[in-house]
Amino acid sequence: MPQTIPRVRAALAVLALLALLAGGCLGTLRQHPDAASLARAPEDLLDVPNRVDRPSWLLRRKPGWVGAHEVEYGGTASDHARTVIQAVVFVDTATAAEAYARLTPEYLRRLRGERMDALPKTAAPSVPIPADEIAITEYPLKMAPEDPDAGKEMIVQLITLRAGRTVVVIDSIGYSYEDLAPAVAELVRAGRSLKP
Repeated sequence: MPQTIPRVRAALAVLALLALLAGGCLGTLRQHPDAASLARAPEDLLDVPNRVDRPSWLLRRKPGWVGAHEVEYGGTASDHARTVIQAVVFVDTATAAEAYARLTPEYLRRLRGERMDALPKTAAPSVPIPADEIAITEYPLKMAPEDPDAGKEMIVQLITLRAGRTVVVIDSIGYSYEDLAPAVAELVRAGRSLKP
């Protein structure tokens, strides 16, 4: 276990840098209160601080898009884990379901190509998570060749779900699925509670 913590911290540093680079093109996108509230819903259930909190472009071109928000929890060298939650609100469940169908492994690889070493593969966590639609996958993190942990496999959990008229994408490293399950369940509850 002691050797795992430096590897996780190195992977967290790579992911944090990539998130900063990806966030540079947000321009003047306005914050949507429901999307922001949804992305922050599990904050008390994660034992790492909210480090990044901003509007997101995720699924912006899909019909019925109302707003999206991204929150990054953890991700610094002093944190043991990192979880990025992107929450998207649509006008109704039909448009949310249509947008959710777009989140194929190939689409997600295009979105996160700079850090995915392969297409996400289905994972089978021991804790069931109820959602209207859910896909639980994982992928190996692509490490820079100069990284001290290059060549060691770091697995990122990638969970996509739809709850009511919301779609959520969660990238996480450093947590087990069992540890992450309460936060995911809270996202489902918060998503279903949004009224049209």
